[in-house]
Amino acid sequence: MALCKVEYLAQKERIQQRIKAGYPVSYIFKELNDEGVVTMSSRSFYRLINADRAGRLGGLALNVTVPINKSEKPIEREKLVDTGEREPFPAKFNYDPGAGDDDLW
Repeated sequence: MALCKVEYLAQKERIQQRIKAGYPVSYIFKELNDEGVVTMSSRSFYRLINADRAGRLGGLALNVTVPINKSEKPIEREKLVDTGEREPFPAKFNYDPGAGDDDLW
């Protein structure tokens, strides 16, 4: 997307003039693509035009770094206290092909 943005910004004035003149975006894309000025897909082209119209063109980026606030102290987890009580295990399963469904409930 970064190269697409560079290509779009390089031709932005020309694209905006064509849009104001009433040309469809598909025609503008085909014209620029045929000239070899724009190598991006039409989807990326539409996405950049819509972002520019909405004023979000500066916010389009692939790699956005967000500072991570690491606390100075590592998080201490509570230690489990062994009370000596254990949960009883369920009875061991024995497969019996002759058993009916009545024993399940």
